Amino acid sequence: RMLQHDRQLVCCRFSPDGDFLFAAGYDGLLHRWNLQDDAHDTFPAPGGWIESLHLHPDGQRMLTADSWGQVRCWPISGETLVPHWTIKGANTSWLRRLTINADGSQFATCGNDRMVRIFSAVDGTLLKELGGHAYCVQSVAFHDDGTSLVSGDQHGIVKHWNIATRQG
Repeated sequence: RMLQHDRQLVCCRFSPDGDFLFAAGYDGLLHRWNLQDDAHDTFPAPGGWIESLHLHPDGQRMLTADSWGQVRCWPISGETLVPHWTIKGANTSWLRRLTINADGSQFATCGNDRMVRIFSAVDGTLLKELGGHAYCVQSVAFHDDGTSLVSGDQHGIVKHWNIATRQG
């Protein structure tokens, strides 16, 4: 079985029930394929290209991050998908990655502004900023214990951060 689109898709995720595939990329759209009948829906994601997409552990919503530094929280079901909320300046330049912690209470972003930021997954409120990379940050991941995260930059430097103390 093959699902096709005419442009690059840079991220994809299955819905928790396995019925849908969500994908995004360099067309400014969020894509949803129904895996039961291959129906394909698209939803506009105003702004830049979607670089990262993660489903929330609650199975009801997902977060996307785009090249304009924006984060959106979307429902995963419904006839049309309209974001619950948007953060317009999550990162001040190209936002590269987004990740959600294990309990779903927080998410982190990183990007070309060399910053890692931690937000509330409930409403997108900024909780912490972690600065210290000398180069664009390309990746970020929470540890399962919720006390630390790692970030990696384009020159191969990985920082292990203590979230509480903001030490990296």
